[in-house]
Amino acid sequence: MPLCKRKKATIISATPAIPIALNVKSRICSVLMINLFYVFLGGALGSVARYLFLMGFTNNNLQKLPSYINYVLVVNIIGSFLIGIFYALLSKNNISAEAKDFLKFFVAVGFLGGLTTFSSLSMDMFILLQKGEFINTAIYIILSVSLGLTAVYAGYSIMK
Repeated sequence: MPLCKRKKATIISATPAIPIALNVKSRICSVLMINLFYVFLGGALGSVARYLFLMGFTNNNLQKLPSYINYVLVVNIIGSFLIGIFYALLSKNNISAEAKDFLKFFVAVGFLGGLTTFSSLSMDMFILLQKGEFINTAIYIILSVSLGLTAVYAGYSIMK
């Protein structure tokens, strides 16, 4: 079943010669499609950015760091900081509705959703546990959550 069914447009007029509004449903469908496009494009770019970050991380001998510090942790901290900034921007009243939609769907949901991944974080923790690295797993969890929350707060505070 399609998200937006085509329906015969209805014209509401103040006078027979001046159309005032077309079918409201077609406006809702076009907004939905624009927002889906923002998420799609942002998500694709965020995923590519995450991949490029991984390539840079592994090519620069950073894999010699302790096993609980890896690119997923770093990307999640950066993403948390950026989402704090965008949350602060979204809460400002002087931003147009169109800009808020763009920031929300393209940047926050799309790009940062593609850049940061909780599923990758969870998989890393699982792998550490499978290797019997219980202390490193605990350190990784604590760092991910505490630094992520701190980064959101920092990004939000900078923009307030």
